[in-house]
Amino acid sequence: MSLYNVEAARTPEQLEKMRQLEDEGICVFCLEYFAQYHTEPICMDGQYWYVTKNDYPYQGALVHLLIVAKEHVTAITEMPTEAGSELFAMLATLRQAHQASSEAIVARSGDMRFNAGSVEHLHIHYVIGNPALAESSPVRFKLSSAPKNN
Repeated sequence: MSLYNVEAARTPEQLEKMRQLEDEGICVFCLEYFAQYHTEPICMDGQYWYVTKNDYPYQGALVHLLIVAKEHVTAITEMPTEAGSELFAMLATLRQAHQASSEAIVARSGDMRFNAGSVEHLHIHYVIGNPALAESSPVRFKLSSAPKNN
């Protein structure tokens, strides 16, 4: 199975990086490679998760963070129960830190060809839309798709 779903790339730069990492067999979210291949640093760290800014934020997002599993897993159900408590605490901290009155939290798992995921490593999108752009550029999450070869 591929580490990346290149059909989910949103920019030419992201597509190029995904292809390079796929060719090299490198998962950008695995900690051993993260600092070398992800532009943004870790801004919050826990036992089970770390948080970083998305290198390729969604259009219209004021804040677009990724909460990434430290272990290379592909589904939230593969995480230990204790990871849920840490995740909820991180979400509360993020909400308070960004003074968010509204946010979106999205996780995908399973076959990336059908869930529009881009990296086969569990990560959760934490997004705050930009109120100034809400009418002209609302944040859009792609949650399902059909492979182009279907």
